[in-house]
Amino acid sequence: MQINAFRCFIELSKAGSFYAAAQNVHMTQQGLNKTITSLEAKLGMQLIERSRSGIRLTSKGEEFLGHARRIVEDYDSMLDNLMRSESNAALSEFPAKVSATYYPLQIMAGLQDSVVLSGNIVISEVSFNDAIETALSAESDELFIIDLHPYSHKILKEHRDLVFETFFTTRFGLIWSDGNPLEGVDVLHRDMASKMPMALNSQRDMMRLTKWVFRDNPLTNITLEATSPRLLLEYTQRSPERVATFDSFGFILSQIDDGMPTEGVHFTPFSTPDSICHVGALYNKRHQPPIRMLHGIRNLQARIEAMFPEHFENHPKLLKL
Repeated sequence: MQINAFRCFIELSKAGSFYAAAQNVHMTQQGLNKTITSLEAKLGMQLIERSRSGIRLTSKGEEFLGHARRIVEDYDSMLDNLMRSESNAALSEFPAKVSATYYPLQIMAGLQDSVVLSGNIVISEVSFNDAIETALSAESDELFIIDLHPYSHKILKEHRDLVFETFFTTRFGLIWSDGNPLEGVDVLHRDMASKMPMALNSQRDMMRLTKWVFRDNPLTNITLEATSPRLLLEYTQRSPERVATFDSFGFILSQIDDGMPTEGVHFTPFSTPDSICHVGALYNKRHQPPIRMLHGIRNLQARIEAMFPEHFENHPKLLKL
């Protein structure tokens, strides 16, 4: 029995259905069902009762759940201890490389040392297209941290060998200062913003997202393009009529950074599902990265969740393809 089967069972018990659990463990419902059925066969006992409304743990399933949680916790603790006790010299014999697209790199820079991956792992920048191409290559065991937008979901649909594990979800929207007409608006419709004096994040991926979101509502009053979050924030502070493109998670990071000018600035997301962005790890399930890399990304995800529980409550990680 593999530790992954235990993780699947634990997630199924939390989710209450194969559909929700399969989304969370990045498997098909058929694949998850096969994993649980195989686990039951190896144990020689029924762990769950299936019904149209979901699943229910049997008495043996409840008992097994407690053991499974302890085994997974002990396994993760073992890896933590091994990573900490291993010398830098020993780790250098097995160097690991993680590549990330622009937005996740900026987020990790904003979080600084609080989300460093364990072990001797070096992070470098890569384009989205190069990440996909490399992950699809026959012998690739590399891991990528990418931002996945609605227009790129089809990549995962087309290539079932690719696994994407969501770290967090962020929403694209606008920042504005006190006195702006958007005050009191919970979610934005695109036509509300199309004529406002606007600053755009001109980084390539952000511009592509902006064009996608506003493809049916052309922007007519763009007065500034900048890649610096600071400049975008300062732009909105100069006049209550001005707005700038931003994202929900990036705005939270700006708010906890004492050096960022966020006083009197607010964020409102767009209402369209096209504004949702998922940030997470991408790899090829046929050639999985080394265990310490997978363990590192799970730690990264757990740390981010612990730091921003309110954001995760408001922006679930569920990725529907």
